[in-house]
Order: sequence, then C-alpha cells, then structure tokens
Amino acid sequence: MKVLVLNPPFLPKYSRQSRSPCVTKGGTIYYPYFAAYATGVLEKSGFEVKLVDAVAKKWTHEQTLDFVKKYNPGLVVIDTSTPSIKNDVNIASRIKKSLPNAHINLVGTHPTNLPKDTMMMSKGIDSVCRDEYDNTVRDLASAIESGHGLSSIKGITYRYNNIIKSNPNRPRIKNLDELPFVSEVYKKHLNIKDYFYASLMHPQVTILTARGCPFNCSFCNSPFKASYRARSANNVVEEFEYIESELPFVKEVMLEDETFPAVRKRTIDLCNLMVKQNIKLKWSCNARVDMDLELMR
Repeated sequence: MKVLVLNPPFLPKYSRQSRSPCVTKGGTIYYPYFAAYATGVLEKSGFEVKLVDAVAKKWTHEQTLDFVKKYNPGLVVIDTSTPSIKNDVNIASRIKKSLPNAHINLVGTHPTNLPKDTMMMSKGIDSVCRDEYDNTVRDLASAIESGHGLSSIKGITYRYNNIIKSNPNRPRIKNLDELPFVSEVYKKHLNIKDYFYASLMHPQVTILTARGCPFNCSFCNSPFKASYRARSANNVVEEFEYIESELPFVKEVMLEDETFPAVRKRTIDLCNLMVKQNIKLKWSCNARVDMDLELMR
C-alpha cells in the first residue's frame, strides 16, 4: 500500500513545526521533522512512502491535489497546526472527495489536544493520531492494508459507523535509537536547500537527539513537555558521521531538542564522544540561559 505523508500548502514559508507555527520575520522555514521521522518508520516497516512538503515546494492547493490523485495513496497522513487547521481540513476534505477510498489521517498538536473537535470539522477525516505518532501511523497503515479494524490501535481517534471513537493513549517511545536517522529521510524525500534557519549556516539539517523536556513551561507549545527521552551518544554521533559522509554540502546541524543540555552528564558524554570521533561539522542547539560555564565550554 502507498502512503503519503503531507505537509500541506498554506502561506508561503509557513512552518508548522515551529514551536509557534508561523511565517517568521527572519525567513526561517523549518523541516517537517516529526513527519519525516514517521516517514522513516513507515519505510522501515516496508511501506511505499512519499514525504511531500508542499510549502517548501511552493505548491498551490491545485498542484498538491493533482499530485495526490496521480500518486493514489491508500493512506494520507496530513500534518496540521492550529493557525492553519481550517486550511488543512479543507485540503483533507478535497483529497477525500478525489480519492474516496483513501484513509485520511491528521497529526499534530491541534488534533492531539482537540481530537473530536478536529474530526467534527469534516466527514472527510477518517482518523487523527494523538501525541507521538511514529508508531501509530505505522500500525494504522498495517491495519488498513490488512483490512483489520482500528479498535486495537493505541493513540488514535477514528470514525466508525458515523461515531467518533477514541482508543487509549499510546505509551511514548522509550528507545529513540530505534528510529531511523531523519537526515537519511531528508536526503531521500526533500530538497535540503529549500530549508533555512536564520541563525545557521546554509544549507543545514535539523535533527533531534532527544524528545521532550524535563520542564513544563505554560507558554511552550512542545508536544512532549515534562517528558524527556534521549538517544544514546553513539547513535547521535553515527548520524553526524552519516551527514558528513552522505551530505557533505551541509554546513551546519541544528539540534532541535527542546533543551539540548537538559541532562548535564549526558551532554558532556556526547560532546566528548564527538571530539573523540573527530566530528568537524558545525552545530547549534537550544539551551537555557542558566547553563553553567563548564558545560558551555
């Protein structure tokens, strides 16, 4: 079965993946990195997948719909955000009208927090994945392909006989080393030079070395607040080595962890391993202003 993972068209240079989804004044356009991780998981499970970033491609609604009709997927996973939700639901409805047999699924912080409200916006939406959706969309694709029902899939809200049902939450991924390198997904599916980060050298790639944050700030739009899980130092360094080898034109890596130095010992161990393995690639990260001088050095 074909699966399409879609960052749908909206405003030019609109970033759904930003903590505050928007068009930035500095021209930054984020990678759809959570959608890219899910794409990698689907591919790892044997599905034929296309990750399409219609915003980066500067596609109109019509160009996007034309592509979707030609590709003819059995499952369409659409990334969303609160500012663009009406636009995104409209795209979902139009795809459903063109491909009535396709299963239309929405992901992102908006359907996570308002799953039933989101589904009530259009009967063209067959389901939404709540919270961390990498393995949820994999299980959804498997169920659709095999013809099984959706009642056993954790983390999903879906439509059944015109009734909206919500299954129990899915536990978050404990071992992030199981996930594919997102930089490898970028190389296969996206044009890396389409993405820009105002404070970084261009071209750049954005990766995560951890998900979540130990803190729970009220102003933060992070989907994994008060939930910190980190990749192993070896796994992160292996991805740096992959980028240096397979994407030699990349000048900088953005570590888009909510707070990269959140765990002090882990941060020091990772930095020491990067030095030991002679990683020369420049990188930047998000950090708190109270990081101590030794850790900064």
